[in-house]
Amino acid sequence: MLNEIAMYVLSALILALGGVSLFAQKVRKVDKETGEETIIELPFFGKLRTNYPALAFAFIGAAMAVFTLEKTLESTDQWVITGQFTAPDSRAIDWTNGALILSPSKLTPSINPDGTFTIQGLIQRGRRFEDAVKQISYCNWCGDLYSGSISTETEYQNYIHKKNSSLKKVGDLERIYWPVTVRMTLRPQE
Repeated sequence: MLNEIAMYVLSALILALGGVSLFAQKVRKVDKETGEETIIELPFFGKLRTNYPALAFAFIGAAMAVFTLEKTLESTDQWVITGQFTAPDSRAIDWTNGALILSPSKLTPSINPDGTFTIQGLIQRGRRFEDAVKQISYCNWCGDLYSGSISTETEYQNYIHKKNSSLKKVGDLERIYWPVTVRMTLRPQE
């Protein structure tokens, strides 16, 4: 982000230098061979009688600003989110039989046999994980039903306001969650 701001400041400085030079300059560039003023025709502006360096500064500054804006809008960051779902007391769960579900599902989740999970993916620069994923859920439909979920925005706000939260750490490009215990629902006997 600091690099983008520096580029915007530099391009604004160059653009201002070129603009001031264009409008304040009283001396016209004269061709040495013919003795005529240099006239440049530009789309939308018409004919300009000016000095080449002043015009170059103005267009270079504008081009740098446009280039930086395009690169800023296209930029993404690699995020890594980790946590763990745990079983209720005295239960053993094969976590790989279930599914880790993201809503909306823009990133790639994975769950290990011990219940730890990792979510990775690219998020547009300037956006938070909570902007991209609203809920992390685990569901296991084999045998008894196990389910658990994490509301990302609620947990983030609780963490920021120093309330009870399942977030352990909030980093620039990472989130680490405390273990979250899933709920168990017994299937009805057939």
